[in-house]
Amino acid sequence: MIGIMDSGLGGIVTLHHILKYVKDTSFVCVADQANAPYGEKSIEELENIARKHLLWFQSRGITTVIVACNTLCSTVIPKLKKEFVDMQIVDIISLTCNALKDECISSLLLLATKRSIESKVYEQSIQSLFPNCTIYPVVPSLWVPSIENQVDEVTLNNVVKDVVIDYVDKVDSVLLGCTHYPLVKPYIQKYLPVKMYDSCDAIVDVIAHEYLQQPSVCIYTSGDPDVTKKQVYDLLQMDVEVLKL
Repeated sequence: MIGIMDSGLGGIVTLHHILKYVKDTSFVCVADQANAPYGEKSIEELENIARKHLLWFQSRGITTVIVACNTLCSTVIPKLKKEFVDMQIVDIISLTCNALKDECISSLLLLATKRSIESKVYEQSIQSLFPNCTIYPVVPSLWVPSIENQVDEVTLNNVVKDVVIDYVDKVDSVLLGCTHYPLVKPYIQKYLPVKMYDSCDAIVDVIAHEYLQQPSVCIYTSGDPDVTKKQVYDLLQMDVEVLKL
């Protein structure tokens, strides 16, 4: 059994991608939509939120947890790994950056939350791999609320365009430093048809060795289960059980 935690739909996006490749593993996903978005919260708030979720997984005997939230991984997860030593806590930032090592990147648009950008974790990791790479760190503050609220396609396109249009012909790569952002990838590629990286493939590589005979999926949300169930079906065509956290 593997746990996945995030502030909302980003964790479910990650789960959706994993299920394309890993068929025989059971998952429990926590979508903390009542507290979304995480990117504007204080470090103390983030630590309390992450600790609560890890304790919740631990109480259910789940010892492998994918933290599908770049904000948590860039701020409080390194500290909490030392606290939860009996758990395997998978940090998606380390996985994502490690997966870039065989690539060739000279100019990159880094799209991430305020907290992730402020931590400079991505920038430092990318710079260590590509010392001459020009990095443009950008916070698309409207993206997560727009995705979670399921705004119409025209609005979503405009919200994305406003952020990426200034980087046309400036970058050869884009890194999606938030697990919500793959949901707007087609809109990004419309204006920036360049190589795009996110954490999904890196996570699949890590957990592909885990096998259980009876696969199952259950999603817990701190928001409205009926709303989340509809979001998951509308966005990902997944008809899954959603329970109240």
